[in-house]
Amino acid sequence: MTHKQPYNMYIASCHEEGGIYYYQLQSDGNMTLQSFSSLKSPMYMAIDKKKLYAISRKPFDNRNESAVFIYDILNDNTLSPTGSSFSTLGEVACHISVQDEDIYCANYISGSVVKLPDKLVVHKGSSINKARQEAAHTHQVVFTPDYKYVCAVDLGMDKILIYDRNLNYISSAGVPEGHGARHLVFSPCGKYAFCVNELLSTVTVFSYTSGHLYELETYHALPKDFKGESTAAAIRISNCVRFLYVSNRGHNSITTFSVSNGKLTLIRHTDCGGVTPRDFNLTPDNQFLVCTNQDSNNVTCFSMENGIIKNLVHEETVKNPLCVIFDEVN
Repeated sequence: MTHKQPYNMYIASCHEEGGIYYYQLQSDGNMTLQSFSSLKSPMYMAIDKKKLYAISRKPFDNRNESAVFIYDILNDNTLSPTGSSFSTLGEVACHISVQDEDIYCANYISGSVVKLPDKLVVHKGSSINKARQEAAHTHQVVFTPDYKYVCAVDLGMDKILIYDRNLNYISSAGVPEGHGARHLVFSPCGKYAFCVNELLSTVTVFSYTSGHLYELETYHALPKDFKGESTAAAIRISNCVRFLYVSNRGHNSITTFSVSNGKLTLIRHTDCGGVTPRDFNLTPDNQFLVCTNQDSNNVTCFSMENGIIKNLVHEETVKNPLCVIFDEVN
């Protein structure tokens, strides 16, 4: 069914002269720019209760720490700075999750997770890839479906560490050594979790129960005959739970898997329309997929049909785009 109203979409441009672009994505796939909010080098964003939270890679108050900036989303969906900003208490924050004004960030270089303003947990560990896994490198923090726990995905340790909402340790689970756990998504039913592994471009499937993940199987996201260098980046799941998507930087594609009872079947690879697809996202009704191509400075929009990526319908120039999110309230 066609979405009758435009989708409200925000794109982070991680550039010295970058910031947050607010676009309306029309029902035909065209993107129309509505406003721009200047912010040096935003990395990732989250929306909660009509506020947008953005991580900036640049140091906070001349300290070697990243920062979070908060914006009000006004009635016309433009952004207004609240004046509130916080240190993430770590270096190169790369992910943020917010729920009921609880703010959590993952600090990649520091290998830590923080609940703002000051609850910090630093990971200790490494794995077998000495170039990329010499120490802990936390890449994401995400809520479990019941919002009782947060999962910190650590590329350097090949682990997912689960904490309660106050960052007290609950449990951990691992992906195969050297695969490099990056981002995690849960099935809407809450029974399964899917972790995209950056270094070997794989997806590890887990079952999930009450703060514990149990490893099931790992699947390859690249074509069997691909010989070049490529790393996986983003992972998303469709609302109908029938399809899972992964972006591949190097192969410059998006992999589509079908999902059935936690098992994956590779369906196809779709050219992303650019170079280095750092992030992508689906519209709330899964009618379009929007991809941010970091090294070609463009954002591509694809139509979708029954969960399958179809046609490239629009392309927009954005410097160093890293993240795209939708506000479901129109």
